[in-house]
Amino acid sequence: MSYEFKHKNIAFFTILVLIGTLFYSFSCGPSYEEQQAKKEIESDELIKKKEKIIMQLVQKHNAVNFPPKKLSSNAYTYELQQYFKLLTQEPIMFEGSLEDIEQDGDEIIIEFLCPVGRYYFLNKKAIRFKLSISGSSIGQFLNEKRKDTSFLPSRYLHRPDYYVVAKIDNIKSYRLYEFDGKDNGDNVELSVDVIKNHVATGNFIEALAIP
Repeated sequence: MSYEFKHKNIAFFTILVLIGTLFYSFSCGPSYEEQQAKKEIESDELIKKKEKIIMQLVQKHNAVNFPPKKLSSNAYTYELQQYFKLLTQEPIMFEGSLEDIEQDGDEIIIEFLCPVGRYYFLNKKAIRFKLSISGSSIGQFLNEKRKDTSFLPSRYLHRPDYYVVAKIDNIKSYRLYEFDGKDNGDNVELSVDVIKNHVATGNFIEALAIP
């Protein structure tokens, strides 16, 4: 075997090894540890971004975070009413999902659903904030793609998408009825769940999207 032939074979196999090494490194991608570290960094950055938005709104409007930790998710309506009576000047800031926008007489009303307590998708406890808003302020919401809220139970799977600042005038309790109809020949059986929630009314001030 000639020296030139050996040299060509060595060069060929060297190239194959290099190609194989490169392919292996690209196909394997980042290690599990590297992926976890990247997720932690992204999570920390997201938390800092959220904290920055909250601080911005709180300082700008002198707002109070809602719900307060001392207020139970099982609080009586009276307790909620007394809480909002104490906030004669300060607005509140809450996390809410945009439910609807409607014209009611001369007013435009924007509605947010604010989860209360843990395991919201199970206990379905919430406060509906129905807020008066100006026509010039609804553009930011109309331009966003709306979530499908036609199937009632799916609403409780949606995470809040806005930090909302509002001044609250009043809060009342209401009953939410869910019907599960089952056709059985000529008869229709209905099972009914009764969930007690609250509706708060007031004025919209500002909202920023949750990252």
